[in-house]
Amino acid sequence: AAQAALPAEPAADDPRGVVGVVMRLPDGVRLTRRFMVLDPTSALFAVADAHGAGGMAEGTYQLVLQYPRRVLLPQGVGPATTLAEVGLLAGQQEVVFLEPLPPAK
Repeated sequence: AAQAALPAEPAADDPRGVVGVVMRLPDGVRLTRRFMVLDPTSALFAVADAHGAGGMAEGTYQLVLQYPRRVLLPQGVGPATTLAEVGLLAGQQEVVFLEPLPPAK
């Protein structure tokens, strides 16, 4: 299911705006992929899920971007936004970490 949700990976020089993402999974795996800045944040979750999310079950983790720290929540928990809306800009390379969702209060 996660594989079907993956958008096509754009060319690095796509004029519509591309951001590079390095995703670090809890099991030590590093994934590198390009996204369009107008792709939904759910595309990041789809990539993590398609690669086993470091052993975390779908919907049980959040994605964290550093400097400044930004937390992306899974679909259904957080709002639907694009990568550009959360600060991932064309021409940049971002590092994303997976963290377990905090316990519900």
